[in-house]
Amino acid sequence: MNENFRRLSKILERWSKVAGEDITPQSEIDGGLDIDSITRLELVLAMNKEFGHDFDDVDVFAARTVHDLVKLVPASD
Repeated sequence: MNENFRRLSKILERWSKVAGEDITPQSEIDGGLDIDSITRLELVLAMNKEFGHDFDDVDVFAARTVHDLVKLVPASD
């Protein structure tokens, strides 16, 4: 399992109604994880803190799946 996926899953578990072990890269953010637009704003802030990067709100809102969110995480140097 990808480290960024694991870290992101922990964040998503906190903000969704889905257990961490049920979150997959193909999980849909809106439908599968039931994360609404207000919660997405909280998600952006949590991602900024966890990864030490300022994620663009527009990019996070455009993501449809967990895999889409993982792709937004910059590669480590």
